[in-house]
Amino acid sequence: MKTKNHTNNPIILNEEGQRSRQKLAESIINYRNNEISRSELLNIVNDIALEDYRIHFIKAYCYNFDQRYNKLALRELKLALKCYKERHILSRKEDSRKISNSNKLELYLNESIKIPVEWPEYRDRLRISAEIYAKAFSKEGIREYKEFSEHNYRLLQYTLVSKPKSEFMEQRDKGVFAYSFRNYNLHTLHDLINQTITTCRPKLMNDPFDSLVLLWCQEENLEKFVKHKEIIPEFSQAYDYYRIRSFIANTKTKKKDKSIPRNILMWSHYADGHKGICICYRLYNKIIRGQNTTDKTRYTCLKQVNYKTSKNNKISLEKKRIDFEEAFVTKYHSWKNEKEIRIISYNPSTNEDFDPIPYSEGIEIAEIYFGCKFPPKDINGIIKILPNRENVKFYKMDIDYSNVFKLIIKPLNTL
Repeated sequence: MKTKNHTNNPIILNEEGQRSRQKLAESIINYRNNEISRSELLNIVNDIALEDYRIHFIKAYCYNFDQRYNKLALRELKLALKCYKERHILSRKEDSRKISNSNKLELYLNESIKIPVEWPEYRDRLRISAEIYAKAFSKEGIREYKEFSEHNYRLLQYTLVSKPKSEFMEQRDKGVFAYSFRNYNLHTLHDLINQTITTCRPKLMNDPFDSLVLLWCQEENLEKFVKHKEIIPEFSQAYDYYRIRSFIANTKTKKKDKSIPRNILMWSHYADGHKGICICYRLYNKIIRGQNTTDKTRYTCLKQVNYKTSKNNKISLEKKRIDFEEAFVTKYHSWKNEKEIRIISYNPSTNEDFDPIPYSEGIEIAEIYFGCKFPPKDINGIIKILPNRENVKFYKMDIDYSNVFKLIIKPLNTL
């Protein structure tokens, strides 16, 4: 029998309990307003006789600032987890670790009046928990940092829903047409045969400055501003679970654009000197934004790349926090002609450099262009391996001798 979720329901306390809750709420508000110090907050909390996970967590938070009290911080964090589990278990199947998925920190004064106190905030609770575990040299540190980085990712996705700067959310049903220039090799064939799009870790990209988070989370950079050096390795590893797949698109229309497969530079750089192929995908549904159905641990989001100049947009990575868009979709302006969009994927369930995403998440092939130097004898082989080839249009690129820098697009049935 499942236990009901009482997370959002007020707890009925006796008069003393209500006074304790009110004292705690007022103390947190005073601390947030810099009216009392952290040590004063700790003294107040120590005097409150309530067995509540929030009290233990606040104690852990306070102890975490002094290295002498690392063990006390760990003890209070474990007590907070214990109290939370006992009060909030929904069923035997639910993951009992999810203190990070607790609802807002609300302190109920009585049945009808409540003071919402969102402190520490969701993001900070994850970070603090991870720091405490990492200082204890516990594997829990990596786990908590994984959840911390996952929260950053999900925060981006939900922000996209509510803010007008969401570039592709309006196209979630219709889809966005995106072009991928590929070498003709086993990796490309594997994706076509298995009906997948493979994402890869940013460190494998051809630009070492692609995905600035890679530079920001380098230990030598973190050491400049992270107070507790022992947590750096765990924190740095938490960002190994992001992967990327890049495309070119008309970001204004989001529709098919024949000027893209005519781009000589893209064929030269990314399709083995015109010996490869260019695939036009329709990206929609959960690829635009969502938790994948085939792998519940994977979240994906389609984002447009921003291009910055060093002259007018100086970017420093010597800071405690990095904005998500700055971390994953900011590139130097020299790349701006590529008009890149990218799938950003977060999946902590695999340690592999490459992570294939199945078409069922919102991917279909609309068109395939064969480079002007693609082996003619292999064209039919590519067409035959596609399960849905009747819905795909095929083209062959050719040289226009009357306008040599403008490629000709020939439908295959006219060859």
